[in-house]
Amino acid sequence: MNLHSGCSPLSYLQRALFDRMVVQMGADRIARAAGCYVVLIGLIGMVGGCGSKVKLDPKPVIYKPGRFELAEMVPTAQRTPDFHVFYATNRVAKGPADKREYTNGVYDGLRLGVANVSMGSNGESWDEINTHNTTFDVTSFHELARLKGPATSQPSADADSAFVKAVNEQLAVSPNKQVNIYVHGFRTDMKWECGILAKLFHLSGRRGAMVCFAWPSRQSLMLYGGDVNRARESAPRLVQLIELLARQTDAERINLLAYSCGAPMVTDAMVQLRARYPEDDAAAIAKRFRIGNVIFAASDIDLKTFVKGQLQQIRDLADHVVIYIADNDGALGLAKLGYGASRVGRPNLKELEVTQADLDRFAKDEELQVVDVTDVPGPHAVGGGFGGHGYWYANDWIMTDLLVTFRWQIPAEERGLVRRAGKARWYFPKDYPEKITAALRRRLGESTTAPTTAASAQTGPAGTAAGEPLNSSPSQSAMPEPDTIAGGIAPPRTTVQLQR
Repeated sequence: MNLHSGCSPLSYLQRALFDRMVVQMGADRIARAAGCYVVLIGLIGMVGGCGSKVKLDPKPVIYKPGRFELAEMVPTAQRTPDFHVFYATNRVAKGPADKREYTNGVYDGLRLGVANVSMGSNGESWDEINTHNTTFDVTSFHELARLKGPATSQPSADADSAFVKAVNEQLAVSPNKQVNIYVHGFRTDMKWECGILAKLFHLSGRRGAMVCFAWPSRQSLMLYGGDVNRARESAPRLVQLIELLARQTDAERINLLAYSCGAPMVTDAMVQLRARYPEDDAAAIAKRFRIGNVIFAASDIDLKTFVKGQLQQIRDLADHVVIYIADNDGALGLAKLGYGASRVGRPNLKELEVTQADLDRFAKDEELQVVDVTDVPGPHAVGGGFGGHGYWYANDWIMTDLLVTFRWQIPAEERGLVRRAGKARWYFPKDYPEKITAALRRRLGESTTAPTTAASAQTGPAGTAAGEPLNSSPSQSAMPEPDTIAGGIAPPRTTVQLQR
């Protein structure tokens, strides 16, 4: 779910929501549907208004005073209010390719392009843009390619060349050559979600390449059941995107972030991707697709089905699986009432019948991270989500951890998270902001030995790779950026690549 935008007359909602739940869940669940209805009407006042835009605040805690400077994170050549993020969608389109508009219809194929984004107001300086509560305005969509036909078919050699070229050009100017795919929830639109991704891209220093997988969610609470089906039916198109990125781009790692009812789609896509190559063992398929982290935030997917039937196949593909959970997620509590089973984002472990020995074994598993955000201080539903469901973009601590996991893949313990006795979960300590800041300084500072001029960058030691600079507040010296050269590509730094 993603109840941050759109609006419906409450009288109509009260009349229609219960009827739809009865149809979707069947007569044997009318009692549960009634419970959902009561809870949702109690929470409806928390739903955001129409026409809202993504704002820069809240920002990750690493950008608080005395820590890192957001304005200095972005390379000099990219310090402009106008930039773009990538998208892939199976929405129906209209209008010219360079000014595409996307409807709620379902397209039998995959459309690939860039979302052009503008930050701030005319006349604002770069520092002002990064210190004011700037908005991210998606000004247009430029479609670069289309993949038609069955999702299992391979695209022709030139069908996606413009998109692949644009992704590779973005990776070429970034020391971090990772592609990050964001899969959103329901009751949302494409502009909002590309705005969310633009914020994540900006907050990570505009490094690597980020792609919004914009499946055809609609903007109505009453269409929840139908949109869950749409999400699942879009899974083969996500598989198509992952195969394209792995086969034809220079991505060293492909990471995925699944939010709310985007989680069933990502899960189905991973299962389908694994099933396409049954002859590959885990090592072979991991090498084939180079999937780094698969992150689940507030995931609206059946717990037992996920753990017992799907998790292992995802783990075959990914370096790490990271699951954020919250016992106070009202939306997933509502979903449990409706479906009669707990969700991955708000799990009831009694449904799994796990023993303490199982929990102890899970606690030692470094490739599976379960992060409990229930007790993290601060808002969990400001400007988005409801009942604690939008915590990952409402809470600066949680946003920080998710962004670091999505973007830099630093392990949980190194990020400053802690264990509790007898629990197979990670928790946020009281000094988390200081710990995550120190972790990033250690990781990124140790890997950066930038030259002071472009010329020295070009004459550095042979065989060195581009590093991942991270500029801190004035207490640490700022890292000089190289000048841009033809085509907007910056010369490489003489650094050691930051490892996963």
